[in-house]
Amino acid sequence: MKLRTVSTPSRNTKSIGFIASIFGCLGLLLAVYIGAFFLQFGAPVSSLWWMRNVLYIKEDLAQQGDGDRILIISGSNSLLGIDSALLEEETGRPVVNLAHSGLLGMPYMVYLLEKHVKPGDTIVMPLEADFYETPVPFYTDYVNNILAWGQDHWNSLSFSEKATVFLKTSPWRILEGLRAKASSAPINPLKTLTREEVLQGIQTAWAEPNSEWPGYIYQSVNRHGDILVSPDIPQTEQFKRQYNWGRPYYTKVNDSISDEFVTQYARIQDLAKERNADVFLTWSVMAKNRFFNLDKMPRRRRLQKFVDLLEEADIEIHCNPIHFYFDPQFFFDTMHHLNAKGAQMRTENLADCMLSEDDSRLNGKIPFEAGLAHVRSQEELARQELGLPAPQQ
Repeated sequence: MKLRTVSTPSRNTKSIGFIASIFGCLGLLLAVYIGAFFLQFGAPVSSLWWMRNVLYIKEDLAQQGDGDRILIISGSNSLLGIDSALLEEETGRPVVNLAHSGLLGMPYMVYLLEKHVKPGDTIVMPLEADFYETPVPFYTDYVNNILAWGQDHWNSLSFSEKATVFLKTSPWRILEGLRAKASSAPINPLKTLTREEVLQGIQTAWAEPNSEWPGYIYQSVNRHGDILVSPDIPQTEQFKRQYNWGRPYYTKVNDSISDEFVTQYARIQDLAKERNADVFLTWSVMAKNRFFNLDKMPRRRRLQKFVDLLEEADIEIHCNPIHFYFDPQFFFDTMHHLNAKGAQMRTENLADCMLSEDDSRLNGKIPFEAGLAHVRSQEELARQELGLPAPQQ
């Protein structure tokens, strides 16, 4: 009688099966994680919902006209700090202010410009210093806002860009989104407004203007896309805190212009060339403070170094930066937000630069003394008009 032999799995077979089960579990977990990522899109988390509503208005304005316009785009220094009606009057060209929160980063600027640039347009970009830095300091905020209300922008991204957003999204942000979607708590109505409701609401606001500062809501936006805050509105405590802390602006960019900026700016230049438009890179507003006092030579040297870095990167910037450097009296609630009088002076200087018969590009050395004399003369006239005291030295 033959004995039956029972084959048993080899050690190698067991190992392969064990490894396969591990990879299977990891694959399942990854699939669940990716599913959770997409499931939480549009969750009513804490985000810049008011900016989403403002962008409904700005994009509607940008759809109008056939080109040969001035499109302003940057972070919020141009949202609160450009008087587009004055710029339109000075240049004789229609102006649309597409500036928004700098927390959305340059990818969102590229997205807006791809949608709205038309032949003959001039894209004016008074970019804040943060955009030139490495690493980009606001990527987390960009991701948070895109996941909350930026579905259209997400759909426009390439596969690699979507992968980057996915990898930059923390598990805690995904969990927050899932919790917000599952919550039965009442949702702030500003988070649920449709584009049509916002456009109808802003028409009502324009028909019944309010001289009071309504705060950061879409009804603050004027017919050009600006937010202009009367100098009669008191300067906020937030500005006073920021002023006491100080801000170095462009002088904090030390060694090089970031690769991220160079890449995104090249995309904008290529887009402009393709659409027969122009790009006009220029300066954000700056407030005199303890870390940025251009009466002192060390700060002048640091700002000149930033100009030299731009030249090394073959990036042209327009206008004398000193023409956008103002006393703190003319700021409202942050070190980037002018009041309406400050916006008027800044816009006058921008228009003069854009209309100059001389080459408006800043080549070589910054003309500090001429710039300071010009701005101080503007400020003195503004103080007389508003009844403001002379600034403290």
